[in-house]
Amino acid sequence: MRSAAVAALAALSLTSVAQQAGPLNKESYIKPPGLLEQALLTPWYTHVNPVSWSPKNNAFLDQDMPNFQSLDDRAAYHINLGGMDFDPMADRLRSLSTGKAIGWTVHSHEHGTVKLQTPKGAWLSSVTWSADGTKLLVVVSRREGSTLAWADPTTGDIHPMSSRRLLLTGVTQPAWIGSTDKAAVILAPRIRKGMTAWDETPSSPQVRVSRSGEDQIRTFQDLLEGPQEARTLEHLMTGQLAIIDADGRVTEIGEPRMYNSIDPSSTGDAFIAGWMEGPFPYLRPVRSSTRVSALIGADGKVIEEISKTLSPEVDKPEPKKGAKEEEKPEDKRFRSWRADGAGLAFVQKSKKDKDDKESKQKDRLMLATAPYGEGDAKVIFETEITISQVIYTDDGKSALIRQSDKGTTTYSMVDLAKGEANKVLDYKSSGSSNPGRGPGGRPGGRNAGGQGGPGSPVTAPGAHGESALVVSSDGGSIYFSGTLSGEEAKKQGRLNYIDRVALADGKKTRLFISKTGFQESARLLNNDATRIGVSRQSKTEPSNLLVFEPESKKETAITHNKNLLPDYSNLRTEEIEITRADGFKFHATVTFPKFFYGGEGRRAMFWFYPSEYTDQAAYDQRHERSANDRFVRPRSLSPRLLALLGYVVVEPECPIVGPRERPNNTFVHQLRNNLSATIDALEAKDYIDRRLLALGGHSYGAFGTANAMVHTPFFKAGIAGDGNYNRSLTPFGFQREPRKLWEAREIYYQMSPLWHAEQMTGALLMYHGIEDQNVGTFPIHSPRMFAALEALDKEAALYMYPYEDHGPRSQETVLDIWARWTAWLDRHLVLPENKPTN
Repeated sequence: MRSAAVAALAALSLTSVAQQAGPLNKESYIKPPGLLEQALLTPWYTHVNPVSWSPKNNAFLDQDMPNFQSLDDRAAYHINLGGMDFDPMADRLRSLSTGKAIGWTVHSHEHGTVKLQTPKGAWLSSVTWSADGTKLLVVVSRREGSTLAWADPTTGDIHPMSSRRLLLTGVTQPAWIGSTDKAAVILAPRIRKGMTAWDETPSSPQVRVSRSGEDQIRTFQDLLEGPQEARTLEHLMTGQLAIIDADGRVTEIGEPRMYNSIDPSSTGDAFIAGWMEGPFPYLRPVRSSTRVSALIGADGKVIEEISKTLSPEVDKPEPKKGAKEEEKPEDKRFRSWRADGAGLAFVQKSKKDKDDKESKQKDRLMLATAPYGEGDAKVIFETEITISQVIYTDDGKSALIRQSDKGTTTYSMVDLAKGEANKVLDYKSSGSSNPGRGPGGRPGGRNAGGQGGPGSPVTAPGAHGESALVVSSDGGSIYFSGTLSGEEAKKQGRLNYIDRVALADGKKTRLFISKTGFQESARLLNNDATRIGVSRQSKTEPSNLLVFEPESKKETAITHNKNLLPDYSNLRTEEIEITRADGFKFHATVTFPKFFYGGEGRRAMFWFYPSEYTDQAAYDQRHERSANDRFVRPRSLSPRLLALLGYVVVEPECPIVGPRERPNNTFVHQLRNNLSATIDALEAKDYIDRRLLALGGHSYGAFGTANAMVHTPFFKAGIAGDGNYNRSLTPFGFQREPRKLWEAREIYYQMSPLWHAEQMTGALLMYHGIEDQNVGTFPIHSPRMFAALEALDKEAALYMYPYEDHGPRSQETVLDIWARWTAWLDRHLVLPENKPTN
């Protein structure tokens, strides 16, 4: 079992620069130049932005989250087990203890602005509207644990529901039960297995025995090491399913399990639940444990096992000799509690008729009612064409189904009483037939059906809280939303839209389309679409909510968020196209300081992240999708902050092109050509001085930075965070590299900057989170790389940050990182004649 003991080390600063006093050597948390500190600490949480709308769309919740977490919160006792990070003293995930909201506010037309009254010494999370919008379900957390409460959205008052401690490790979101005042939760059991003590004498050696067959194992952090850690994990994951009434009554459901999902019926008489089963894996994270999904009753007993996925480290049971294979029933698909509360809906193929070879199986809409046994399901509708999507209306009288046949996709409305389907619209299908996932977890993505499709059907919470198809009050129309793609996108941009579709003839009427130059998302505020809520932002203006009336085109502003840092968001940017020596074309974004006077003597910071593509077309498609007009605000590692200090900031896309089976055969060559072409193009425009260049990146960008600095002579300074510098420590593949070390030994060697450290041409600063849990970027990489550079008399610095994962989260760490970066660049991005001596 790991503890935070290793993280209790002070921030470690190792540097080969002479040990004079200064920001690079100081062994305490320091702050960057005042301009950067002010920019990083800009109070964006004062902006009002909807995070959750009430079911009737007449109010919304706004959450105030600080820019960064507190180092004190991150330093609180926690353990990393099997790829999960726990706050064991409070029975919850660590993230629920470190990511604390400052407060929650309800904004409504009727009651104005109402702040939820957070109890003293507590914080609120998982705030959820009841089905009728009259209550809010709230998790109230304190240092010692979390409990359940409900809040009145009209007064902000908090009403405790139970003093029983919640278990928030597998299931972190309590759920309302239909339209009732009851909630389904996972509680810490009254009687539970004890947690292993840190100093307990081991009961077993670490045991690993190879299994037959080839295995694909990635390199994960903090895997379980033995039965003692497994017992601790079981203690932290095992919870009691229960129903809590608003008046505080607790009803326990069955025996405790290691639940990871719960979906209650509208009455609480059954649950679709998921849980883990032991034994736990030792070579993979906990999420690779055996997983069970089942329909369980109010007594906790399994009514039907939906699926069981065995852990890769569990031996599969062999069939008994001579045993006949049982005929399996056709799989049930799209299980969900029906929006009208009638029961459990699903889709299932009819049984094959062995005697009639010409007969076809039919796809059926089914409805099961309590007690949900095999004899409790009936056929509602059947069709010979496979159903790939189904969404029920709130009254349960109709359902919209999606089917594809012979290259044509059709949406039809099914009258469930008559069992008749009426076509609404159809279109020629293209691309994958997989409809993806849409609103409410239903199938259907933003552009389900591929290019030319109508988008996704619009849904909203129904009277029982389940997602339901939005139908106009006269019953004559439904709605689709999506994003323009293909030729439409090339002409107009990737704009979002909402269409009304007449059920009688499929005629479309465009109600809303976002404006060019803005990033807009929209939602219907009523079933007749007379009012549409629009969140609008641009590159220089933060997101604001307005109400748009399609008939009159009238817009009414609801929020009035101001740009709190115009000096940053108004920085001039330019996207340039660059052509490599081999003819491949890619792009780079250049951000200029406020007063830009040309490249002579101008320092430039390159920040990048290599990405793999199979060809030019694949790159072009990805680049098109990435274009947006979102508001620009600084994050913890935003390189554009350096433009405030006078740097030209260059963010080149770094395409590595190759076939999927061998994507990295020319990684080093392409890396050099990408950067060389970018530098040449920018110098030709007089944007940079190639004598004063720095390069940086995070994670795979850090890996790319170290590689660039050992394989090219372009950069005087480098900044690399949470990186991997030795590919032999990820021998089973990495990023999109599918080959193992033993299949591509030379590629692993060429791509490992540690093995070429003697060629380092500039000064490299590295930073790393001591508790980095990311696959392949073990914290050991950075100390080993630093030791190599130190031994080879290369200029280097290393900062290891306590309690941090894969990327800085605490305010103290973020400010310290920027202080070290700016000092490093100030030291090394100088012309030779101006460079100070040690």
